[in-house]
Amino acid sequence: MEPFGVLLRRLRTAAGLSLRDLSRQVNYDHSYLSQIERGAKPPTPVLATACDRALDTGGMLVEAYERHAGE
Repeated sequence: MEPFGVLLRRLRTAAGLSLRDLSRQVNYDHSYLSQIERGAKPPTPVLATACDRALDTGGMLVEAYERHAGE
């Protein structure tokens, strides 16, 4: 099972987006998103939902967040 940040990075790069691109779409600072991807900060449900919408992942990130929160 992939950690949330690893999954976020994989989905973001697969969508062809830089951290700055995604940060503009979800209204979070790119440095904060970088910390999430590296596992330095924990994700939030609001961030997971926003990234799911921006990346059109069908809820994959919310599911990953819920797994992370349940650990």
